[in-house]
Amino acid sequence: SVLILVCGFVSTTAAVTWTSTPSFKAATTPGRTIVVISDLHLGLGKNANNEWYVTEDFRWPKAFKAFLDDISTMGSQKVDLIIAGDFLEMWQIPVDILCKGASANLGCTIDEMKILATRITKAHKQVFKGLRDFSQKGNNRLYIIPGNHDSSLLIAAVWEPVGKALEVKKGRVNFVKTGIWKSADGTIVVEHGHQIGSEANRYDTWPNIVQASGGKEYIIRPWGEQFVQKIFNEQENNYPVIDNLSPESAGIRYRMADRGVWGTGEDIAQFVSFNLFQTSLRQKVQILGDEKSPEDKPKWDIPKARGQGHRLFVAALPQDDPFRAGLLGDSEQAEKTKLELDALAKDDKRLPDENVKMLCEQAEIRGNSICKTPELGATMEKLLVPREWILASHLRQRKAEFPEMRYFIYGHTHLLEVAWQPDSKSRVKVLNSGAFHRVIDEKGFLLRVNAKSIKPEEGLKKIAVEELPPCYTFVLIPPGKEPMVSNWAMEESSQTGSIVEPGANICK
Repeated sequence: SVLILVCGFVSTTAAVTWTSTPSFKAATTPGRTIVVISDLHLGLGKNANNEWYVTEDFRWPKAFKAFLDDISTMGSQKVDLIIAGDFLEMWQIPVDILCKGASANLGCTIDEMKILATRITKAHKQVFKGLRDFSQKGNNRLYIIPGNHDSSLLIAAVWEPVGKALEVKKGRVNFVKTGIWKSADGTIVVEHGHQIGSEANRYDTWPNIVQASGGKEYIIRPWGEQFVQKIFNEQENNYPVIDNLSPESAGIRYRMADRGVWGTGEDIAQFVSFNLFQTSLRQKVQILGDEKSPEDKPKWDIPKARGQGHRLFVAALPQDDPFRAGLLGDSEQAEKTKLELDALAKDDKRLPDENVKMLCEQAEIRGNSICKTPELGATMEKLLVPREWILASHLRQRKAEFPEMRYFIYGHTHLLEVAWQPDSKSRVKVLNSGAFHRVIDEKGFLLRVNAKSIKPEEGLKKIAVEELPPCYTFVLIPPGKEPMVSNWAMEESSQTGSIVEPGANICK
């Protein structure tokens, strides 16, 4: 499960280290192949009856082992495999680990997270063995970047069982404590993506994720984690694929169609924002003037837009969005949500100007001129880019840190994204590695729903994870070539798999 809103990044040095973990240093031997995967979300595995827990997303150890063997052979055993965050699923806590926390913002203790990490390594022995064997072949190397779901790996005690399972003392595995991996020449930069902006999963003190309270240390819990634990974890027993849909907000919309809105006014306000920004991330839309140039960006009246309060969010939502209908109602929950959105609209820290611009753009696309629209001639064209507003400031900072950067790769959203260039000045191309477990887009989900002659909300209950396409996404960078997004396609019952292009029939 993931949540994403957008804008800035805080980088500090890691608060903890583990002495058995070698310092990160990219391999420098020539002719290396780079492979980026992310978002495996290894969880609790199987129960005492040898059945997968409903919350377990990674049920594909044979396909993964075949993938590792294939890329190792293809790269002549000179492969840098980067796991770009959310390797482990540490937000879905078993009932016997209490994690009472000290407050809503301070969750599990370090000891509780170590217990969970140990259980996950035991639950996925095949996966850890496959990674360990891969890292020790030829001149292969494995790099693990922490994400928001496995941020606890930044803590020495929590990383320890994982490091032991991977045999890090042999020096073939690196844990990237800063959260940012770069190639030896600095041209390729990789991170998870949850720190891009003021988003729901962001840690303000990243990568320091521990805070003391009452003489005890706790893991900081961002709002995104609270939302996932409150909503997704509770819903997955009834809606097994709710967090396998891409975008994630689609699953929540269909669940709402089935059982109505839930949560506090603050939760709903946060999710309305999340839903809108996921839309902006997916849509390649820009409103252009007569010149039809990407540089002709509208100059929205930001103070006026903020003054609209909750009406700005309503104007940006599609007519058929269930949140829109809820916000226009007069229930007590709707009134509380409007007040929360009014406050959010005025808060330039929680809702930076770049986010307001995207809301204005979404509203304009839907025919709601609520932000004092500039002169646009008669043209409203759908081309590449409000995602530019999401990533531009982040890329500027990364470019300052890594002047040679030409490619920026991230995960987190579970949305595979081919190379695109958000800023013509920096000339940095952006790619997203998607998720290395079974994910389906809304179009594919609706095709399956229609084939079963059921409603989408019923599909959330009746479609099993095993029915989703047997495809796992990644970014491949052969020596001296451009990065490309690809799929590893393989049924778990098969003996072999193959690399296929995005859009291949088996992945639809």
